[in-house]
Parts: sequence; structure tokens; C-alpha cells
Amino acid sequence: RIPGRSISHIAAEVALMTHPHVVLMSADTGQEQLGIAEVTQMICNVIEARGRDDNNYGVVLIPDQLLASVFEMKRLFDEVKEIYDAKPGIFEGLESGARRDLSPILGLLPPLSRALFQTLPERVRAQICRVIVEGHLVRGGSIDLGSVETEVIFQSLVETELTRRVVLGTYKGPFQAITYSLPYHGRSAMPTNFDCDLGYTVGHAAGVFVTEDRTGLLVDVSKLKEDVKHWEVSGTPLSSLVHFQETDVQSDAHLKYQIRPRSRLLYDINYQRSMPEPQDRTVISPGPAQFSGPCSAIKTRTLCLPQVQRVRQMAISEQLITELKAKASANCPPEVLRAVNMLLQGGVDLLRQI
Repeated sequence: RIPGRSISHIAAEVALMTHPHVVLMSADTGQEQLGIAEVTQMICNVIEARGRDDNNYGVVLIPDQLLASVFEMKRLFDEVKEIYDAKPGIFEGLESGARRDLSPILGLLPPLSRALFQTLPERVRAQICRVIVEGHLVRGGSIDLGSVETEVIFQSLVETELTRRVVLGTYKGPFQAITYSLPYHGRSAMPTNFDCDLGYTVGHAAGVFVTEDRTGLLVDVSKLKEDVKHWEVSGTPLSSLVHFQETDVQSDAHLKYQIRPRSRLLYDINYQRSMPEPQDRTVISPGPAQFSGPCSAIKTRTLCLPQVQRVRQMAISEQLITELKAKASANCPPEVLRAVNMLLQGGVDLLRQI
């Protein structure tokens, strides 16, 4: 388990550097509406495929906020929160870890969520309830699941599914999982030269804004793929990123507003094309970060991937250009063509200014 929020930038970066056999991306599970059963089947299918080649080993990367994007788990968290709001007394003792009797909570859960809750290890059930009680939140008001052992949940589910496949005769290899929790290790890693340059740039620009009384601005650094001397620094008004939302005025627990990016930075979901198939992958050790020499200037690899928005917009533009050519060749009046040419020239001029 590695650190990673809803967009899983860290998981994508680690995957491109190390080539693990399974990468559970929060963005992918949320977009495709994958349930916990589908995610478990995905892991087991890779294990079974590698087992047929006697490759009975592998690495699975799991962001620590993955469960927040699995719709069955989100529903479970919401229902446990409803029980806590209605009957907080049955959760007493969970903060200190003294109480482990969760049968009253199980009795109040709907059948589907109760069945899912019962399949989880006991300490994970206690962790989920403790997170609900303590009210740990991340940006956007969602529950912070950093203290929940997500890797233990999937270990238990995968072991159960592989046992079923052994009984059916579809899987004959051994299985023994060892889990590691690395969120805090990842946060304490040494920054690279790129990290330092970006930190210096953002900090210096923020100081300039304060000195020049340009408050309420968010530092924006673009062209990060280029050399540092080609970076462009600007300021984005913070008010343009604020989204107000309706809340319950009687409750102070809800956020009155939240700050969201103008567009989510989603990378090309085909980022795994740069890696071999899961059954043929060999894990790569990139080694420690280099601070001098030819490898010290290596950029973050996810920056070099095309963004989903850009890819989609390019496809739409190509389709519109094709339609434009077809209609222009079908006896289009000259005055209409002149108007179209003026619009296209304006678009070209706009692109030149970028």
C-alpha cells in the first residue's frame, strides 16, 4: 500500500518506474464503476495467468485511498456513518481500541453491506468504525482512509477467491501474500532535483506576490516538461477555483465551500501500454534518486504522458475538420467559406499564442 488520493498520481508514477504486475488506480475504479468483486477478480486473474507459466510471484500496488472509489465500500461507509449519527452509544470505546464487539453495528446494517462487512478481518472492521467515529476527513469532505489497512482487505478477499478456484481446479499454484504499508515511508523520501526546483519556484513566486501585494493568487507553474529556464510562472485567482455548495445550516460539520481544480489532471488511461502484459512483466528497481550526473535531470514520468482531456479534444478536433472538408467540397457558397476561413485563422492565431 502506497500513498495516493483519488487521482492516484503517485501510483501511476511508481508503476511507470517499477512495472508492478497489478496497479489498482483509484481513478480507473471510479470511472469504470468497479466493485470490490471486480477488483478481486482482476488480481486473481493475473495471479492465475502468471501461475500457468510457473511465475508464482508478483507485486500489487494499492493506493491507500482506493476504497473511497469502490462504490460498495462507499455505500458501506455511508451506512456506518448513518448508524453512528443515529446511535453513537454503540460506538463507545472504539477510539481507544478497547471495544471490539461490533455485533450491534452488524445488526443495523442492510443485508448486502452486512455481508461485505462480515467478510472483512476483525481489526479492519474496527479501523473503519474508528475512522467514522473520529471523523477524519480529507479534501472535499470524504473520509480519510489512510489508517485503514486496505492491503489486508484485498489479501483476505484474494485468498478466498483463489481457494475457490483451487476447489474448481482452475488454479493449482501456491499463494502466500506478504503485505507492506508504505504511505509514511513514501512521504518521508528524499526530494529529487525536480522536486526541489519546483518547490523553490513556487516559494519564490509566492514571496514575490506577497511583496507586490498580489494576494489571493495561487502560484501556477507551466511547461514543466521543459528545462527549468523555460518554465513559466503565473498567478491564478483563488476565487476562480472556489465552488460553493448547499449545506445543512444547522450542522457545522459540512463544508460551506470547497476548492476544486478547474479540470482534473487525468493521465491517459492507456499509460500501461508502455509496460509489458502483466504475465510477462519483470519488476524494475529504479535505484535511489540521483542528484548529480546524467540521471539527475530526469523528469517525473507522468508529466510526459498525454492528458486525457488533450487526447479527447484532439480526437474531436480531427472529427470536426473531417466534417468541415466534406461539407466545404459539396458546393459550399464562397461567402460561407470566407467566414469559415476567418474562424479557422482565429483558431490558428490563438494556438500560436500558447
